[in-house]
Amino acid sequence: MANTTDIDLVDTYATSDGHDVCQAPGVRWGEGLIPFSSTPVGPAAPFHPNQLGANHQANSILAVLGAR
Repeated sequence: MANTTDIDLVDTYATSDGHDVCQAPGVRWGEGLIPFSSTPVGPAAPFHPNQLGANHQANSILAVLGAR
């Protein structure tokens, strides 16, 4: 369906190797079970992207949009 409607799908998972929730603060792009983020410091949603992860997602989408 995406091919017929001129929609681009952006796979941010494929480019996230080495940034899983088990990595050190400042490296990981998501937070684990204990919902506390180090980037920025403060409460976070468990198993959701932190600011670094959100930045990666946004930059990946902007790169695809810029290629149009």
